[in-house]
Amino acid sequence: PSITVRMRVSYLFFLSWILSTVWGATIYVRSTSRTNGTGSSWNDSLLDLPATLLRGNTYYLADGTYAPRIFNTSNGNGAMIKVIHATSADHGNETGWQISFGSGKAFFSGNVQFTTPNWFFSGFYVNGSSYGTTVSVQPNCQNVTLDHLTVDGNFVYNGTWQIGGACAGVLMRGAYNVLQYSEVFNIADDGIVLDGRFLTIKGNTVHNLHGCGTDAILFGPCNNGHSDGVESAHLNDTVFSGNYFYDIKSTSAFFLNNYFEVPANPIYCNRLRLENNIIFIPDTGLVAYIQFVNGIQLYNNIFWGISQGRYGGLAVGKNVTNMEMYNNIVMSINTVHLTGNSTNATFASYGNNMFTYDIQQWPLSRSDYVVPNPGFFNGIPTVNAKTLIDPTSSILNLNFQLEKNILKSNLNFSNQKFQ
Repeated sequence: PSITVRMRVSYLFFLSWILSTVWGATIYVRSTSRTNGTGSSWNDSLLDLPATLLRGNTYYLADGTYAPRIFNTSNGNGAMIKVIHATSADHGNETGWQISFGSGKAFFSGNVQFTTPNWFFSGFYVNGSSYGTTVSVQPNCQNVTLDHLTVDGNFVYNGTWQIGGACAGVLMRGAYNVLQYSEVFNIADDGIVLDGRFLTIKGNTVHNLHGCGTDAILFGPCNNGHSDGVESAHLNDTVFSGNYFYDIKSTSAFFLNNYFEVPANPIYCNRLRLENNIIFIPDTGLVAYIQFVNGIQLYNNIFWGISQGRYGGLAVGKNVTNMEMYNNIVMSINTVHLTGNSTNATFASYGNNMFTYDIQQWPLSRSDYVVPNPGFFNGIPTVNAKTLIDPTSSILNLNFQLEKNILKSNLNFSNQKFQ
């Protein structure tokens, strides 16, 4: 019996060790704390994140300012590390908690970078700096989730030249990584840069991009090419769902740029899906560039720019295969801008789309419609209405159901079939 007891005790100790290794501890951090404690409760909080974070731990950070950070803990046992802005709704243990600890913002005062897998980073305001990327996820990362972030490029301009801030908002590489429910804004160049596989980009708002690229008149350290809301290369098996783009200067809101990297032997993107996105850009002629992609699905999106002759909506290149496009609202489709002479749409299946202009480059299906005025609530902003700052869902009179493939809308189309 004594051997059995000892075996049971040993098993319980072993099980306890396994659970503590996988699930870890909860650590409390408050930059305005009077003393630097052990982090075991809000009464005994740390002043800052430890130099080394442990796998399986959850770190709650109260309001305050925290230093720029490279999150590089070795993957070890593969357990997730969670770094979360503490709020009244989610702050761990109640011991010592005060509502004032989580009623404001938790700032990272400079760029944040992830270089290892398995992170959950949620609720923070990150200020860009040093002409770099405000938040970046590196190529060897997997299962990194960026959640409910405010990504501020902190752009500074003296009237003719960029003198401060980050070049890009979010860079996401690797696999099985997620950017969700975040705001990316005040960026010199690109909002989101993607290069990876099995990425999920959902529920984000991207706006106030200043266009310090070759097509713009703003100059400075970030002048390195096109400026885009989303710039993607070597991208595979990725979903864009329920995102909202507006107030983007220079080139476009969505750009597949593989061709420009290797013109003689381009690397294709594969199996992309855009669903339930609003791309509403009154400052660019073509709001999305689709090229060098094998397999792209466009469902229930709005692609809306400025009507400039043959510009205003999508640019589709001839190096596109297996394209599906259904139930979208598109100003127009241009197939000449990227290809020179292509009007062939045999690579695509499409229908139930609404266009405002048929510029005779994309053959319409029998179920597509051309409606000069789609009946946006309060009308469509004209080329002179650049003072419009935030064309929110109430202005467009939409009721988006994020993460669903069906757009439930209240749009007042003149053709009742679009109700």
